Formats: sequence, structure tokens, C-alpha cells
Amino acid sequence: NKPTAIIATDDLLALGVQEALNKLNMYNISIVGFNNIPMSEYQNVPLSSVDINAEKLGFHATKLIINKLEDRDMEKNSYIIDTKLIERKSIQKIKIQE
Repeated sequence: NKPTAIIATDDLLALGVQEALNKLNMYNISIVGFNNIPMSEYQNVPLSSVDINAEKLGFHATKLIINKLEDRDMEKNSYIIDTKLIERKSIQKIKIQE
């Protein structure tokens, strides 16, 4: 069975995969990256991406580091940051032949 989708660890890697698949004339594989960088939406086939809410992630990470450096008791040392899938043209329904 051939893969129908690739999920890359970030958008730059996903864009590289997308370019390699295009060179191989493989157009029936969905691709998703992470970080939702601006470049993702301006490709020939705009890249679908998970927006990780980097600003909020950075805010909480900085808060944890400052508290640690100042030896403050941390009542909360983990956070759940909402993410969002930004669907673009790199995700497609693929008919699987049996």
C-alpha cells in the first residue's frame, strides 16, 4: 500500500517534501506541516498547516523560564495551547483502489 498523506514536523520540511513529490510527478499525496508560516499559503499548491499559536506558546514558555530563574513556586508548570488546522489545497480526498 502506498502512503496517501505525509505529516511533516514543520512547514519548511513539508514544502521540501512537496517539491520532491512534484519532481517525481506524485500529485496524489496529501501534505500537512506545522507552524503555518506565511510562505505556506503562497505556493503553487498552498500548504495545509497546523497553526501552533506561537505567540501564546512563547508567552507561557517565557513565563515558566522567568519563574524558574527567580526561584518562584510554580503552581502551574504545563499549559495546553490551542492549535488550529489551516486547510489549504495540499489536502485532498484520495480514492483508494482495492
